[in-house]
Amino acid sequence: MRPREDWILPVHTLRPLDGWPRLLRVAGETVYAHQSYAQAGAERSHAGRLLLKCTLAGQGEYLYDGTAMAVPAGHAFLTWVNDPRMVYRYPPAAREPWRFVYAAFTCEASMADSLLTRHGRVLPTPVDGPVVRRLLKQRRPSAGSLDLDAASSAQFVMDLLADLARAAELQAGVAEGAAMRLVSRARELVEQGRPQVPAVAELAAALGVSREVLGRAFRSVLGRSPQSYLAAWHMEQAALLLADRQRPVAAIASALGFDTTSHFARAFRRCFGVTPGAYRHGGASSILPTGSPPP
Repeated sequence: MRPREDWILPVHTLRPLDGWPRLLRVAGETVYAHQSYAQAGAERSHAGRLLLKCTLAGQGEYLYDGTAMAVPAGHAFLTWVNDPRMVYRYPPAAREPWRFVYAAFTCEASMADSLLTRHGRVLPTPVDGPVVRRLLKQRRPSAGSLDLDAASSAQFVMDLLADLARAAELQAGVAEGAAMRLVSRARELVEQGRPQVPAVAELAAALGVSREVLGRAFRSVLGRSPQSYLAAWHMEQAALLLADRQRPVAAIASALGFDTTSHFARAFRRCFGVTPGAYRHGGASSILPTGSPPP
């Protein structure tokens, strides 16, 4: 017997059209800690069916190729029902009930796979957002089913996927914006400390983030690690200082924070392919650095 708060709405598409998306079911369910709940794609036979499961409270878990991904409130997973690489379940260590609403439907593989490729398998679906609202509106006060014509069934699926894509694009845009702001702040701090350059850990601490967060931001915005950026920036400052031919190389090495002139010379050669002395006497404008940071 289903718990009282659970509900299910089977959907019948009348005179379905080949190749058109089709809504199959919308339902709400709650799983409790004492229940054993896990579904594996390898054990399912519904080829061509997709499942979108949105967490309303508690947390679920989605595993793909052995990698576990949390599905907390405000998130959902989208998956092919019979994908042998996937499993979804109530997390083994969880204690709170997992309450969710879901939709099962069909659509062209390329349409769903492009969404999965761009945004991943766990997607944002705010509890008060359009995806969840669209699904919860299908709840009926009593048991029954819903009959839809082919156009209405396809439109429901398309609207659902469009809402899902918009929510994912919004989150990606927010994340990208946050990464750009973090990198901008990092570059300002580096500029303020010139000619010396901080270690990555020092820079992350000054920004109030972990090294991992800083690394993801740099790779997302600049396409390189913070270590690579800082090393290139360090040598860019060296090249600028070497333009002053009256300043000894040893003094420049010290100003840049190098313990010895030989250490400075090795680092400079790795970046520019020549020694500091050769760079200075050959003309700064005639030799380009190999790793200059972007403007």
